[in-house]
Amino acid sequence: MSEARAVVARAEQANRLLDDLAGMKRGTLRLGASQTIANYWLPPLMQRFREQHSGIALELAVGNSTLVAQMVHDANIDLGFVEGEVTDATLNSQSLPGDQLALVVAPGHDWQHCPPSDAEDLKTSPWVMREVGSGTRSACEKVLMDQGLSTEDVEVAFELPSNEALCVAVEAGAGAAILSTLVVAPAVKANRLVSVNFKLPQRPFYVLHHKERHLSLAEQRFLDLL
Repeated sequence: MSEARAVVARAEQANRLLDDLAGMKRGTLRLGASQTIANYWLPPLMQRFREQHSGIALELAVGNSTLVAQMVHDANIDLGFVEGEVTDATLNSQSLPGDQLALVVAPGHDWQHCPPSDAEDLKTSPWVMREVGSGTRSACEKVLMDQGLSTEDVEVAFELPSNEALCVAVEAGAGAAILSTLVVAPAVKANRLVSVNFKLPQRPFYVLHHKERHLSLAEQRFLDLL
């Protein structure tokens, strides 16, 4: 099985070198991204790249941060974009300017007019979280950790597999959630969600590339956009 993968990898490498020789006139760039990045941050960059290099086809796979890192590791994609740090020693990881996190609740929630100020306050509401392996879940866990808490110290009403599902659950009154401002901005503007006055950090994004794979000309040009 490993020998078969090696043969496929060598064939792909040869095709990538031929694409480089063609001078950005042909080829495919395979990207992978976690949900927040894929749905809100990456599409404008893909469009800019397409305008400059129309001969290069772009493919995008979407999964949580753990899955995207695994896809880069397995050479199923060329570049991966994730919301959390990755510890895989086979991957290069470069940080990028990311997004701002927000604590959101439904209108009428106690925190709308009386924001939490300490760890005990954070225990007074149910929480809605992404699944384990999600960069957004990791960010939420880190916020709790900074307050001396873990997910076991708070009531987790739901674990859901998408940002959109989290927003709908919070709008319905299921509890509080920590999400990217890129995700919640439309709902906050429409008064379906309330952004709580609680200081949260900016979150970097990371671009991943396999250390043992040739960085193609198309990949280099895409990274130049960043």
